[in-house]
Amino acid sequence: MALQAHQERMTDERITPDQWLAKWQEPAIRYLCEAYQTRKYEENVRDFDDLIAEALQLLEQHGNVLDLVRERFRHVLVDEYQDTN
Repeated sequence: MALQAHQERMTDERITPDQWLAKWQEPAIRYLCEAYQTRKYEENVRDFDDLIAEALQLLEQHGNVLDLVRERFRHVLVDEYQDTN
């Protein structure tokens, strides 16, 4: 449940922090998610969800990067996706 809450917080840009907090009222879940985020920040590390979210953000905010990726890769194959998480 805590991992689901964290994943939702990181990947669904439609959910504001206030909406997320209202949905996940369980203090232990909020504590775990916030502690996890803090620790990742302190250690300067990313998890798989961060990599996806940051890559998407990069492509959405920087059209020149998106153009470069489109020029370089005609197709992207994702194999055994369920094994990546």
